[in-house]
Amino acid sequence: MGNETTSIFCSKCGIKIKNRENKFCSYCGNELNISKEKVAEEKNINDDKDMHQNNVVVRYDKNPSVAAILTFFLFCLGQFYNGQILKGITFVVILIILIYINIILALLFLIYATYDAYKNAKYIKENHGNYFYNEGI
Repeated sequence: MGNETTSIFCSKCGIKIKNRENKFCSYCGNELNISKEKVAEEKNINDDKDMHQNNVVVRYDKNPSVAAILTFFLFCLGQFYNGQILKGITFVVILIILIYINIILALLFLIYATYDAYKNAKYIKENHGNYFYNEGI
């Protein structure tokens, strides 16, 4: 037990330092010192293998009904809700132009935009936020 050496980890990137005499991390270049090593060591009680298993999963679900309601009642806001900013701006401009030309055409376009927002929100939800998901790739 007296022969045991404690592992040293970089406080910036978390990589295990192999050579205890290094003054800088070989991976990120961060300056190493004793106080930072002890803090990193306390955070990482287990070896560096456990450190890389702490992956954070971010959910990016969109509710298709909310997207459809936002689009129909608030003029294409559902596209913005889905994260399709350029499409939302384009749809708003087209809708404003169509309102001045013919209100029936504007209503038909608004129905299409509502369907588009619903369809895209459903697609985003099914693919866990990956809008560009393609199973064939």
